[in-house]
Amino acid sequence: MTLTTLCYIKRDDSYLLLHRTKRKDDINEGKWIAPGGHVEEGETPYECVLREVKEETGLTLGSFVCRGIVHFISPSEEEEMFIYSSEDFSGEVTECDEGDLKWVPCDRIFELPMWEGDRRFLKPLLNGDRFIRITLRYDKDGVLAENCDPILTEADKAVLNLHEYPGAGYKKALIVTGASSARFCGALSDVKSELALMGMEYALFEGVEENPSVDTVMAAAEVGKKAGVDIVIGIGGGSPMDAAKAAALMIYNSDRTADFLYKKGNDGSSLPVICIPTTCGTGSEATGVAVLSRPKLHQKGSIPYRIMPMLGLLDAAYLRKAPASVIRNTAIDALAHLCESYVNTKATPHSRAVAAEGLHIWGSIKDSLLSDEPFSDDILKELLCASAIAGIAISETGTAIPHALSYTLTAELGIPHGPAVGYFLSGYLKRAGEEGARALAMSGFSSSDELKNFYAAVCGVPEVSYEYINMAAETVASNPAKTSLCPFDVDSELLRSMAF
Repeated sequence: MTLTTLCYIKRDDSYLLLHRTKRKDDINEGKWIAPGGHVEEGETPYECVLREVKEETGLTLGSFVCRGIVHFISPSEEEEMFIYSSEDFSGEVTECDEGDLKWVPCDRIFELPMWEGDRRFLKPLLNGDRFIRITLRYDKDGVLAENCDPILTEADKAVLNLHEYPGAGYKKALIVTGASSARFCGALSDVKSELALMGMEYALFEGVEENPSVDTVMAAAEVGKKAGVDIVIGIGGGSPMDAAKAAALMIYNSDRTADFLYKKGNDGSSLPVICIPTTCGTGSEATGVAVLSRPKLHQKGSIPYRIMPMLGLLDAAYLRKAPASVIRNTAIDALAHLCESYVNTKATPHSRAVAAEGLHIWGSIKDSLLSDEPFSDDILKELLCASAIAGIAISETGTAIPHALSYTLTAELGIPHGPAVGYFLSGYLKRAGEEGARALAMSGFSSSDELKNFYAAVCGVPEVSYEYINMAAETVASNPAKTSLCPFDVDSELLRSMAF
């Protein structure tokens, strides 16, 4: 997969765009695009955009923001493009050997010849929103497909634009939420308002517990089947969103029993799913993974199906009323997702590029997690975006050792997921050599010890006896599927040593 970057540089009410007119056999010939280019081997998108902007325009970027990732699919290739914007730069625009650089007024941009797909992500970008993730499919003639889901978008009042997205074509929704947070933060009310505007009915399943059980999923599916729903909307943290995915699977496969959830090799078709996160850690809105618990077996883990939400709507306003402890705990989970995706035997240049971008975002606001001051909307937006990008990263690699070790602490001791994962994270990165050091540096830590102290300050250190550390280590050591994800040799002794 080709990795590229673009940066939309703004001055007053104009953006600097490049009219591609000078290169022979240029696929972009005659079109207007932003400065940018290919990510080189060993380079992160963050590093690439700094270099490319300097080379193409002569400008030096100061601060800049990742506005989203575009996944282009065509018959000949796939490309992942990281889109940035900046209003902070220095220097003078120089001549470019690829075309003519011009400052184009915002209200004239859509008059210019450009790729049709660019118009889809430019609209939220020019409005000041993030689209985070969008897939654009072109045929061999360069014609854009109408249906280009999945889509992840972050914006103020994002849910109140639900009628503009693919969910508008359905008749009745099953809304799946936790105990009360979806009501408390206003997300449930917003969804109901949009469904009414769209003429859609709904059935409601509330009360999904943390670490949702198979029984809960089956109960939600039964509500959906009786109501005759054709789409499922999950609102909340990872638990309600994961339960929504699993319920969508079981409603579609209405003649199956609960055993179907864990049987491999079956058709994983499901009802379409929309996810609306109200925390900033799980990234479930960006993955096809659904993690369920089986209390009688003292087990927690992913089901073997990939149920990718067709739409994720992110609005930091839903995080405002969350307890500070929830924000901190889920932020540690997001960091673990990013680090475990980066330090992973399944990591690819693509997954590492995504993880690196998330680590830069997360690291830029990590110190706010130590403050006693309320989290600003800007901080919440960055945490929410870092979490979603982390979800994109682990959707390719899966999580690694810290998550695997954490499940025992959660299942046996009731330790919340974020602190349980964080309990092993610094120990894992300490033993991961150069890759671990790079992940730490991108997230703003000089060493694993600094991360260890940070975790203690943010989450506190849960009390875990040797009995449970050993139980976690022995469980993971005996699971080749998990140990194979670790890029260094591990045994139960080394796994025990990762504990805080």
